[in-house]
This record gives sequence, C-alpha cells and structure tokens, in this order.
Amino acid sequence: MNKIMIAAVLVMLAASVGIAQPAEPTLATLQRDLRELSDQCRTDRDQMADLLERVTKLEQRMGETYRAPSPFNTIERRLDDLEKDVNRLKR
Repeated sequence: MNKIMIAAVLVMLAASVGIAQPAEPTLATLQRDLRELSDQCRTDRDQMADLLERVTKLEQRMGETYRAPSPFNTIERRLDDLEKDVNRLKR
C-alpha cells in the first residue's frame, strides 16, 4: 500500500514539474523585457551621473583624497587645526 502511495505522489510531482516548465518567450515578452531593462539602465545611468556630480562638488570643497580617512588621521588633523588656531590667537 505504501509503495502505491509513493508511486502516486511521484507521478503527481512529475506531472506538476511538466506543467511548471516556462513557455517559450514571445516577441512581445522579449520586447517588454528589453524596454524594462533599457528603462532601468537609463535610471541607473542618471543616478550614477548625479553621484559623480556630488563627488566632484565634495572634492572641490574638501580637496581630493587618495586614501580612506582613518580615526587616527582625523584626530591628528583636528589636533593640527586646533594648534594652528591657538597659535593664531596668541598673535
């Protein structure tokens, strides 16, 4: 009895796998996919241009950086700035 049940379940699974196979793409679905990809590409390109413009503005304001700031560099730079401020106040 159990063998018959297992065989029936396997037959149903095999049938459902056959039903779940994707259909051949049509010209309309391919065109729709291409249109969606083109729109996404344009959106990404515009966003990238906006980000590059923002980076350029930051570099103009803060100067170019060639390495990532570390906490030590930031603290050291801030201490140098404070020392310059103290020297300026002494004058």
